[in-house]
Amino acid sequence: MANSDSRNLKSMLRFAVENSDNTEPTKMDPERAQWLQDALASVSVDPTKQLKEDIQILGALLQEADKYRDKLEAVLEDILTLTEDIDLANDFFKLGGADVLFEIILKGPEFLKSQSYQLLANVTQNNPEGQKICVQRNIMPELVNMISHEMDLTHLKKILLALSCLTRAFAPAVAQFRKADGFNSVLKIIGKFAGDNAAKPVCAKGSFFIFCLLQEIIESSSLDETEAKVVVGEIIPLCMNLPQANEHLLASLILLLTNSASVDAAIDVENLPHGTSKRANRLVDENTRKPFVHWLTQVDSRYAKSDDSADAELRSYIGVLLNLLNKR
Repeated sequence: MANSDSRNLKSMLRFAVENSDNTEPTKMDPERAQWLQDALASVSVDPTKQLKEDIQILGALLQEADKYRDKLEAVLEDILTLTEDIDLANDFFKLGGADVLFEIILKGPEFLKSQSYQLLANVTQNNPEGQKICVQRNIMPELVNMISHEMDLTHLKKILLALSCLTRAFAPAVAQFRKADGFNSVLKIIGKFAGDNAAKPVCAKGSFFIFCLLQEIIESSSLDETEAKVVVGEIIPLCMNLPQANEHLLASLILLLTNSASVDAAIDVENLPHGTSKRANRLVDENTRKPFVHWLTQVDSRYAKSDDSADAELRSYIGVLLNLLNKR
């Protein structure tokens, strides 16, 4: 397997270093010669062949998962290592890996969940062919539904990673995510775990994912005001209920209110397109605007004396939002 190959390569390197002393070569001990021959044979295994074997083992043992837990985890870990290579990620689908992967994600044992989400991320990251297959198999609505019910933080983090890889620069996957009400599901998770210190990485990943996805959608000019208003209406109350101001959610609001794919461009308030403030007024009703402006002002005052550059960036976002929302 790939992990044992790595260990053998390291052993071979150590062997070579330890036996290099600038002297004339001598006859190798037969035992060492056999070890070297075996090591070379082990690392020359065809990775595609190894991947095919791993997929077959995975499929064969899934029906008795509890009995073969250690074996399944080891094989899945080997597949994860192999599919870090983009060519092998494509081979994974050609070799029938999708059937096994989706079976684990949808009906597999709990102890394989995190690895299965990581594998989904591996085989779709920067891989349009993999993304296309996953969209055709309609896995997106299932993932969005899982987010809504998942309580395990490790699983949640891996699902968010998979969603990020699946949607990145692939419009059909983004469309499926939006149709499945993905924004709402991710924002609810952030709200649900907001007060849990252990969940900070999950909340951070979720808010950053929302921000990046909005950038991509707005850049392609595919977000209408109706959808934007819904997402704005979900983000604003979430922001006010979080223990700390969330820079990525505030930045997301700026993108939505200005219809700009760039926060840097939106911060340049003097050069915003004509009518931007009117758009903000249409997206945020008066009953929402007043308490949110009050909250933004309080947060701004709280960070006013901070010398932290991150706080300065946060205040710049707050300044843009106040500028937009105070123009009636």
